[in-house]
Amino acid sequence: MLEQIHHWMQEPQAVFWVCAATGLAIPLPEDIVMLYLGIVVKDEGLAWWPMMLAAAFGTLLRDIIMYFVGRGLGDWIFSDTRVLRIFGVKRLERARNLFVKRGTEAVVMGRFMVGARVAFFAVAGAMRTPFRTFLVWDFLGTLVSTPILMFLGAWLGRPFLDFMHWTIARTGPGLWIVVGVIGVVWWWLARKRNPDGDDDAPATVSERDI
Repeated sequence: MLEQIHHWMQEPQAVFWVCAATGLAIPLPEDIVMLYLGIVVKDEGLAWWPMMLAAAFGTLLRDIIMYFVGRGLGDWIFSDTRVLRIFGVKRLERARNLFVKRGTEAVVMGRFMVGARVAFFAVAGAMRTPFRTFLVWDFLGTLVSTPILMFLGAWLGRPFLDFMHWTIARTGPGLWIVVGVIGVVWWWLARKRNPDGDDDAPATVSERDI
């Protein structure tokens, strides 16, 4: 399985679409993809720049999509219970307060907040951050974070990849099925206990810190 993924990730177009889908269709942050991509580039002797640009522009496309999702939702993003369940009250409140206090700097700061980026960029659109400003700052942040993650993966990632191959070869798919089931059960219990995404958060994003 990993061999197939390893081969597939040698194509820039595949890297582009995988990065564009992270946080949306693929429930993983792009950090993991870029760390893995660094391993692939180093192991296969591929050119760094095409893969870096594919990863950066794919991630940028995902961010632009979320910006316009937030722009379309507007203030509704801070009050609709269905939206709050998806993003989480605490993430939205943190992002909103950061944009109020830091302005466009929050776009760059959000680029380095693992697990909260999708919410940050949706809030950027909802708060009517000028698109050109958003695009410039997000692109600059992506150009910084992408090579860092890929080089880090190339430097540290091979032992991790070997461990993954070793584990799968000796356990088969059963282990990953068990891990997946545990993850789904944990997510379901967390949602049941906390339907609004935060135990002590109000039903809407408050204005108290603004």
